[in-house]
Amino acid sequence: SLTAMVGFWATLALNIPDFTRYARSQRDQMLGQALGLPLPMALLAFIGVAVTSATVLIFGEAIWDPVALTGRMGGVGVVIDAVHQCMTTRGVHKRGVSMITSKMLGDFREDARTRAEFLRFINIQSKS
Repeated sequence: SLTAMVGFWATLALNIPDFTRYARSQRDQMLGQALGLPLPMALLAFIGVAVTSATVLIFGEAIWDPVALTGRMGGVGVVIDAVHQCMTTRGVHKRGVSMITSKMLGDFREDARTRAEFLRFINIQSKS
């Protein structure tokens, strides 16, 4: 988790010129950085502590590694629905074009009812 925090801060520090070029004044720039950097960091730290605390209650031990935590679950379903900006703004000019990709593991892959319930929950119709 320390590596994630360092990466988070490093990314933001390197991208400050991109974020601040739209500021109307230097005061707006400083206010944006003062609020926009520490608040998301505190939120991410709180979520990490809350999830780790929950693993103590659920599994009886603190699991810090997201990969290890995912391995202890019955299954994982991930669906990404993304809009392709190049398709909508350049060349082709097709509005409403999106790409959906998914990966199902464990119960989500093996049990069609669980998979259909998950997809219905996130409002995507399953063809299987």
